Amino acid sequence: MDKDSIDTNLIALIDKLTDIKRSLLWEIAEKYGLTPLQIQIVQYIYNCSKHTRVVAKDIARELMVSKATLSVALNSLVKKVIVRKHQDINDKRKWHLALTKKGEELAQDLSVKKNMLVNYISLQNKKDKRVAYRVLAQ
Repeated sequence: MDKDSIDTNLIALIDKLTDIKRSLLWEIAEKYGLTPLQIQIVQYIYNCSKHTRVVAKDIARELMVSKATLSVALNSLVKKVIVRKHQDINDKRKWHLALTKKGEELAQDLSVKKNMLVNYISLQNKKDKRVAYRVLAQ
């Protein structure tokens, strides 16, 4: 295989991985009536709320969306009883976010889908995985 062909095939493989992940997320998005952004928000809250209080500003920065876009998505998640807002005791202008029971169930569904990919990757050769990781991390 020549260099151009390898480069093109690597990009095609990355695109394929993205498509697989998107497909898995769409299954859950349709089940709960959510957008991909709302799914990402739930994942972010789930992953971060174990370690720190989650605030909208951090989500907007991490997901690279405007505060207005995030606000619309969060309000929808609150209405769907997936996310709840907690007012800060010391500063009534500040809110932190948490998942409801329904949100936790959604996060568990997302974890199952993620684990499908992790299980597949775990079957691959360790040396090959290290090489792939180094290349992609650069």
